[in-house]
Amino acid sequence: MLYVLNMLYAYALESIFIAAHIFSSLAAAKRLQLPSTSATGQIEVFLNHTGFMWDIAAEFRAKLVFAEHRYYGSSMPFGNVSLDNQHIGYLTSSQALADYADLVNYLQGNRNKSKHPVIAFGDIVGTAAHGHCSPSGVTSVLQASKIRIGYLMGKSEMMEEGSYGGMLAAYFRIKYPHLVQGAIAASAPIHQFTGMVPCDVFDRIVTSDFRDVNANCASNIRKSWTVIRNFTKNTTNTDWLKTEWKLCDPVKNQTDVDQLVDFLRSIYETLAMVNYPYDCDFLVPLPGNPVRYVCQFLEDGNLTDKNLLKALGQVINTYTNYTGKTHCVNYKAGSDYGNLDASGWDFQVSYKSKSISLVH
Repeated sequence: MLYVLNMLYAYALESIFIAAHIFSSLAAAKRLQLPSTSATGQIEVFLNHTGFMWDIAAEFRAKLVFAEHRYYGSSMPFGNVSLDNQHIGYLTSSQALADYADLVNYLQGNRNKSKHPVIAFGDIVGTAAHGHCSPSGVTSVLQASKIRIGYLMGKSEMMEEGSYGGMLAAYFRIKYPHLVQGAIAASAPIHQFTGMVPCDVFDRIVTSDFRDVNANCASNIRKSWTVIRNFTKNTTNTDWLKTEWKLCDPVKNQTDVDQLVDFLRSIYETLAMVNYPYDCDFLVPLPGNPVRYVCQFLEDGNLTDKNLLKALGQVINTYTNYTGKTHCVNYKAGSDYGNLDASGWDFQVSYKSKSISLVH
């Protein structure tokens, strides 16, 4: 497992803060160690986009530790063949949690009784100069977390996380209570499994993000699925679409259409997930409030056919080329996680897009 250790503020070390990210990071502050369990991606991205731990490290005199989740980034247990069928079976959350437990034990000197309390942090993106996002409107939330950390100091360890990282944080606390005494799991869908929640709950939440900005925005996205499938049945139309949307490859057959639709679906999902109120390049470079930004192109309730597709082209351009440096849109790239090296994520969540019902 690859991990990064920052000792700048760790004089008179007393405790360990553990930050469990969607792509793991471990951090430590004020005589505290702050380790973070990584979720899904290379460690550098989370290190550079995590702010809160850096903000409070000096005050708490903490060690900052960023740990990479197995099978992501450079932490490939079987090298270049790690994602092959015979090796990928070891990519599980339980195995990752065991990795983090082993790392915490190592940082504690492999003592039977932990020397330093452990506090865990998660996906608080862009709250420090170290990140590539400008903070805005999150001060009160972070202050409350800081107060809570102070309360737990000397008593217990605390984990804070979001999304999959939040799930890891919660599970880590449950499975290894002798290592982690507390967990704040932000936006962590710990119960989102078959039979526990409705299967379409994620789509409904994404849809609500767009509908809350503008009802026509959500309606136009829903309408676009049929428009795209009908429009691409004609070769002349597909040539126009390739030019209008600046696609790297033309849409030639049904497989291409399905890939294009899946690509659009992933754009909407990602925009909703990184809908920060400030410019950020966590996954891809995007403006602040990106859902509101793209909905400005889809606010006209009378958009049809080519006019609707032109509007969607502006949405695609915002997502793929906000910096103006992208020459064409590679919709065939498969699961594109932008700045994150997360090739194993689809396997881990057993993802398979069966229906394009996003935006009801």
